[in-house]
Amino acid sequence: MCWGTTWNDCLEYTYWSCVAWTTWNKGDKTAVLQKGTAPPDCQTKACNPVNFTIFNSSEPKWKEGFKISIRIDGRGLDPGAVLHFQRITFALQAASHSIFHSFYEEIRNTPPPIPATTKNLFLALAETIVQTLKVSSCYVCRGTNTGDHWPWQARELDPLELHNETAYPQLTNGVWLLRTAIIGRNCLVRRVGWFNVSVKSLTCLGLRYYNLTAQKTQWWSSSNRSEPKPNPLSNFSHLRQAWEDISTNIQWRAPKGLYWICGKMAYSILPQNWAGACVLGTIRPSFFLLPLSLGEQLGVPIYRVQGAQRDRRALQIGN
Repeated sequence: MCWGTTWNDCLEYTYWSCVAWTTWNKGDKTAVLQKGTAPPDCQTKACNPVNFTIFNSSEPKWKEGFKISIRIDGRGLDPGAVLHFQRITFALQAASHSIFHSFYEEIRNTPPPIPATTKNLFLALAETIVQTLKVSSCYVCRGTNTGDHWPWQARELDPLELHNETAYPQLTNGVWLLRTAIIGRNCLVRRVGWFNVSVKSLTCLGLRYYNLTAQKTQWWSSSNRSEPKPNPLSNFSHLRQAWEDISTNIQWRAPKGLYWICGKMAYSILPQNWAGACVLGTIRPSFFLLPLSLGEQLGVPIYRVQGAQRDRRALQIGN
């Protein structure tokens, strides 16, 4: 590989003093030249795709308008090419994340339509919580949602956790609206374009994604996190191969008791051609209990009627 600003700077000088870097150089490399994947219609001697990876594109040598010549040394013809470098800078759009759930955000955002079968979900789940926990004289509280839906919250599955599918019933296909979006640690990502059914996306610290150029699944992390071992899908036989090849043609049904968490949505099954950033995880209703007891620790008095006497009661947060 020869440095230069014109074709003649390198190709006309074929002796070794012109060469600036070679593939067999064992010193510090500034770039890597590898054989690329040829398309099916690529005829012999008509095209020779290569991948040229630059390790540090901020070096002055890669300035705009710079050219280098690449040639293959061997017997017979020595094919070559001149690479023209053009620097294009993309500014990443800042992403904002809501840490605290806002009542006014609920006001501004119209909730999705609620099926008639789930209109009484709040009362039904509140009654179930009271009966299951065997509590009395308390309030079952949720957030300040304006819609008739229960606020759900999600948690990503830890690959080291044992998950017993037999303890859960088989769920029908469904989608659940989450209160907030979590930040995924080990995401599966498929980009829109090759895959075309959007299911929303999480912000991810580490992810397995499909590289369209290399045509294979790879690991990436913004903070140099290592790939999890075992991976989150290793305990589920019908999903195991998806970690190695995320483009694989399988049924993307979540294991019993788990859901695909994608943005602020939770799915029991993903579409065949889904696109987004998702993790496996659990969801649960977001609620808390306020037992009635003496005192005014919250400073919000509650009144009840006992005959003609009105007794003042207060609230206390319980365990």
